[in-house]
Amino acid sequence: MKGLLLKDFRILMQQSRTLLIIVFIGGFLLITGGNLGFVVAYMTMMTSFLVLGTITYDEADNGYAFLFTLPFTRKEYVLEKYVFSTAASVIVWALLNLLFAAVSGSGYEGENMLEAVCILAAIMLMQAVMLPLQLKYGAEKARVVFFLIIGGIVVIGVLFGQIGGLLPDFSREFQALNAFFTSLAVTGIIGILLVASVAVILISFGISCKIMENKQV
Repeated sequence: MKGLLLKDFRILMQQSRTLLIIVFIGGFLLITGGNLGFVVAYMTMMTSFLVLGTITYDEADNGYAFLFTLPFTRKEYVLEKYVFSTAASVIVWALLNLLFAAVSGSGYEGENMLEAVCILAAIMLMQAVMLPLQLKYGAEKARVVFFLIIGGIVVIGVLFGQIGGLLPDFSREFQALNAFFTSLAVTGIIGILLVASVAVILISFGISCKIMENKQV
């Protein structure tokens, strides 16, 4: 796995210009009064997309046919992608939060910490969806399918809310659920988010392993 991690790191470093553009845009948004949470989310998500792009490099020019002659299994290949993408996102997210906390002089407590963890959980969810899609369909088709899924979730959410407003019993249940989460301490909500993120990643990993086992190279 060490060799695969080094390979992907070198691929990422070859995109240094793109990384600089991401940093420049993030800095511009910050200088022009952008929300810190949005800047962290933007820069971490764009880095995540660059990391997912290493799969495209592997596929190019029949690259899988060469890669899988090397001494590692397909499961190890999938594991490396999850480790690399998760580590890169967490490191960038942590560094940005530490940098902004140091510059602003304010600590990350309460709602600020919850917002930061929500951003990380959302990016982990995105990666958990994108990785199996990209392994299955390739980068371009995976993006289309991903945005269709997001669009479907938004539509379902809107319909869910409208139907819920017409049903008094449903409305009461929703309010009770909202009251439950509101009553939780910030640490409790953060714990739930982290556990849920790990569970989704494990499910996604299992799906990706099945995809790679059946993939023709």
